[in-house]
Amino acid sequence: MPAQIPPEAQSIGRARGRLSASSLTSFLRCQNEWFLNYRIGLRGPLSPHQVMGIEVEDALCSILMHRCPSITSFEELVEWVIALVPEHAKSALNKGRETFENSMWNSGVFDDHFDEEKIAMMLTNGINLQLEEVKNCYNSVEVYMSLMFLRHVGRTLHISHNLTRQTVWWSGKIIPTTLVIK
Repeated sequence: MPAQIPPEAQSIGRARGRLSASSLTSFLRCQNEWFLNYRIGLRGPLSPHQVMGIEVEDALCSILMHRCPSITSFEELVEWVIALVPEHAKSALNKGRETFENSMWNSGVFDDHFDEEKIAMMLTNGINLQLEEVKNCYNSVEVYMSLMFLRHVGRTLHISHNLTRQTVWWSGKIIPTTLVIK
């Protein structure tokens, strides 16, 4: 299957240079359908879900690209990033509605499927997924740094984790180290 270069004027208004799962499925199902849809640009009606999939992805990327202010805790980071959601949800909903209504061929009623609350929930879920990765990364760096420090000191150590604090037994003494984010 040849790589595709989508037509510049797509119904959604945004050319993507990657092979999507729906494109591959279409090709495997019927090569003629794939040719008509992805090479010539003859597509079926646009659905609200197609439009909002792209708009929500763009809004989430926009939130993640914001420059974080100076913070002192993970909780402040969560509070700051979640505060960005309502503005971006409203913007994504308005852009999606406009794109859907201005398309030449659409199917369905946009407002039956999406509202600001639903978009905000989708963005919040995406942010929570990213924040979970931030926690995992931070915790692994903290454990690694503790290990390197104690290794550098040249002592025997044992590490265990309880629910709230990372603890290191070092030469028979219990030494609490940095708090681990849960």
